[in-house]
Amino acid sequence: MSMFGDRERGEENKFAHDAGRLFRARARRDRKLGAWIGQEFLNLDEAAASAYGQSLLALNLEAKGGVNLIAAILERVNAEAEQLTEGQLIGQLDHFMIEALAEIEADDSKQK
Repeated sequence: MSMFGDRERGEENKFAHDAGRLFRARARRDRKLGAWIGQEFLNLDEAAASAYGQSLLALNLEAKGGVNLIAAILERVNAEAEQLTEGQLIGQLDHFMIEALAEIEADDSKQK
């Protein structure tokens, strides 16, 4: 019985760890995405682009889903600047997520 309990606790710990990593990765991804959009499409300076990235993070936390984030970004960018397609945006989201996960993996390796 003890082995089953240990295994269950191990699975719960792994789930919590993975959820934490995913949350941190999404936060980094959203900041990177905001900086990219701010500089490439909205002509914001570095500080304003960083603030825009923070606002995307807050929006994603409130909405709890990428669909609302994508819609909000496309609406703002296409209202103010050049056209950004949903495909381009999703491609950048994926790119920044891969970067963020690699950075978190590197950070975690340094801490061990």
